[in-house]
Parts: sequence; structure tokens; C-alpha cells
Amino acid sequence: MSETTGKIKSIKIVLGGRSFPLKIEEHKENAVQQVVKDLNSKINKFQLDYAKANKEDILSMVLLTYAMDLDEVTTGKSELSIFQDALTEVDEILEAAI
Repeated sequence: MSETTGKIKSIKIVLGGRSFPLKIEEHKENAVQQVVKDLNSKINKFQLDYAKANKEDILSMVLLTYAMDLDEVTTGKSELSIFQDALTEVDEILEAAI
């Protein structure tokens, strides 16, 4: 095990009312617990908003929201990278002109 990985820890999480055992690196426990909390919050919100939807539909909607959030972050980074490249190019042109 490298220095960047920690000890493996067994934890149980409750996600959507179901309990799951997980083995995670010790230093990732807080992040995992926060994600579980966020997921359960989204699940509860969808259950309230769509009372007639079954659990599978609720989980699909939660998955879709996380995929959209990830896409926004990824696209945002790509757009930022393009912007940074353009600024670098402008900076090089200005440096050459001086």
C-alpha cells in the first residue's frame, strides 16, 4: 500500500433505506459519508416530489441528477481550460509585440 492510500476500513452505510457494507480507505470515510448523506437527501426529495414513483425510478432520477452535475463540472473545467489556453495565447502575442 502506498503512502497516498490509508488503512482499509469496513463501514456500513444506509442508502435509500437499505444497508450496505463497504470497505474504504480510512481517509475517505468523511467523503463517503457526505456523499451518502447527499444521496439520501436527493432520494427523500424525489420520493416526496414523486410519491407514486417506485424505488427504481427514484434511484434512476437521482443517478441522472448526479450525472448532470458531473457533466456540468467536467464541461466547466473544459471551458475553463479553453479560456486559459486563449489567455496564454494572447499573453504570448502581447509579449512578442513588446
